[in-house]
Amino acid sequence: FPFANFSANVTDVGDLDNIYNAGCSNGFSDGSYGYNAGGSYPGDRANQILKYQLVASANSTDRGDLTVRRSSISNTQSLTHGYSAGGTSASGVALNHIDKWAFANSINATDVGDTTTILEAAGAASSTTHGYAMSGDYTGDAGGNLRTTNVQKWPYASDSNSALCGNMTIARSYGAGASSTTHGYMMGGNHGSDINNIDKIAFASDGFASDVG
Repeated sequence: FPFANFSANVTDVGDLDNIYNAGCSNGFSDGSYGYNAGGSYPGDRANQILKYQLVASANSTDRGDLTVRRSSISNTQSLTHGYSAGGTSASGVALNHIDKWAFANSINATDVGDTTTILEAAGAASSTTHGYAMSGDYTGDAGGNLRTTNVQKWPYASDSNSALCGNMTIARSYGAGASSTTHGYMMGGNHGSDINNIDKIAFASDGFASDVG
């Protein structure tokens, strides 16, 4: 659908390699291709990194693999690489991996760091210099109520672990993440019940999020 026309209907321009039902998280784009990393489909979780053309209608192709199969990932991007942080493994355990892979080739992802704790279903945002994971859950398929308000970030300039950098206004999982050039946003999610809060964090300074809608 075109950003310039809010009333335009969505058109089907191709298919992924499988039927995905949850946990694909944020997509990526290098300007020529869109990308999807991981996710879940009936009976298993995925490690595929798929890409699809932005300038033509076509099905996705497999350009490589994450280090482990997982869903509920926080996916972010620099100008040259995609990053996949945390998630839920094929055995249902929450993970702490931060995977990195290049847009320019089809080499598999490498594990370049760890999130501050095991983490799944966190909102994701990208600045020009860092990836962010906002809130999320620690429990994996075991369920429970171990959600966090923590915001953590990892640098794109070097391969390293994430560091805590702030807090959301409410602990939640499965919220939608988005980014402007200056701020990250987390919308909705689950806090034991579904919520409609929109939180905003500033990339320029670490600290608390504000509820803006």
